[in-house]
Amino acid sequence: MKRIITTEMSDDDFKMLLKECVDEAVQNIQVQNNVVKDPLDDFIGLEKAAQILNISEHTLKTKTHRKEISYYKPDKKLLFSRKYLLKYIHESKRTSNKEIDEED
Repeated sequence: MKRIITTEMSDDDFKMLLKECVDEAVQNIQVQNNVVKDPLDDFIGLEKAAQILNISEHTLKTKTHRKEISYYKPDKKLLFSRKYLLKYIHESKRTSNKEIDEED
């Protein structure tokens, strides 16, 4: 069932709302396709990197100390490449028995 919502809105407010919706949709598509519009967006901090890897910040710091994961440290702040983190995840894939059987 469709819902129709009516509201009074100025042309400028409508344009701003529409722009926000389009920007959000474009951003979601870029994230899904691993496209970054600004090269600086490729570098993220500890908190976001830990979220991407689904691990705690402490665990991520431990991995950097053990040199298990690459990072950058300008001005004593840990930065991570989003592309590298996604590659790190993909490279850690373990093949299932079903996939092994399908290869034969």
